[in-house]
Amino acid sequence: MKKCYITLFTCATTRAVHLELCLDLSTGKFLLALQRFTGRRGLPNTIYTDNAQTFHAANRELRELCTVLSATKSNQYFAEHGIRWKFITPRAAWWGGWWERMVATTKRCLRKVLGRLQVDKEELKTILVGIEAALISRPIIQDYDNETLTPAHCLTGGKLTTIPRGPEPVRTESLTWSFRQHQRLTEALWRRWQREYLL
Repeated sequence: MKKCYITLFTCATTRAVHLELCLDLSTGKFLLALQRFTGRRGLPNTIYTDNAQTFHAANRELRELCTVLSATKSNQYFAEHGIRWKFITPRAAWWGGWWERMVATTKRCLRKVLGRLQVDKEELKTILVGIEAALISRPIIQDYDNETLTPAHCLTGGKLTTIPRGPEPVRTESLTWSFRQHQRLTEALWRRWQREYLL
């Protein structure tokens, strides 16, 4: 069993959530997670974070990268669209309340889905995608046509869909125990989310 970390990105406007698995707290691993995030969701204008040392080191490295990019005229356009990094006031955790709420919700989902179960890296990535889908499918407001608006509408233009599942097969050799267990964990997450959150 190896300890790993989750990088949580959330949008201040739409409250959409993006979860990335990091194997340690090094700046390099965080920058890789940031690169995966921007490759899927686009380049943000501003990033707000708390005052962790990893974030300060990443900010320094991104500034150095921007100066290197701006040194050549062909890449000046990329440097002009750099990311502004803003840190909250030290020892003022309430300033990050809008993302701390998502951190607490993600932790609660992980505790309820995993419990004391130990999973490998690939299974954890799959579980994180399921939790991310549940979090961005949560309702934000009720529309006039009795349609619920979710962060997924802002990202994909509609509700997220999952792989359709039928009744559990009695005895199938092609399905592994790990896949069946993951299916049960995902179904348990959706049942709890509908019962406890949608009320």
